[in-house]
Amino acid sequence: ASTAIVARSRSRNSTQVSVRRLQAPSTGQAQALLGQLVAVYRIGSCQPLPAHPEINSYFAQCLSQNAEPDKRSVKFRWNYHDAAWDSLFASLEDLLIAPTDARLPNNSAATGQKQLALTIWKPLLAAEVEAW
Repeated sequence: ASTAIVARSRSRNSTQVSVRRLQAPSTGQAQALLGQLVAVYRIGSCQPLPAHPEINSYFAQCLSQNAEPDKRSVKFRWNYHDAAWDSLFASLEDLLIAPTDARLPNNSAATGQKQLALTIWKPLLAAEVEAW
C-alpha cells in the first residue's frame, strides 16, 4: 500500500493555501528516483550545480506544463540569491547557460538548469495530487 505526504504551499501572489499530497511511487520507481538524487548529491559535493531553488522549481513547473520559463519571472526569482550564489555564478546568465552533466539523467536538456529541474523537481510535481 502506498502512503502520502500532505504538504501546504502558498502562492507568492495570493494568501490562498492549497493542500496537496504526494502520491508515493512504487518500490522500483522509488529506487530509481533515489539513485538519481544520490547522483545529483555526489556531483554537487564536488562541483557547484546550477540548481538555484527558486529558479529550479519554477523551471520544473513550466516544463511540466510544456511551457518555456518567462524571463521576467526568472529574473525576479534570481533576486532571492545571496553571496554564496554570487561566488559560484557571477550572474544570472552564467547560471542559466551552465552546461548539462552527462552523468545525470535528462542530459538531453538544453541547459544544466533545465536538466536539474527535470531531475530534482519534476518527479515531485508529477506525484502531486489534490488532498481532497
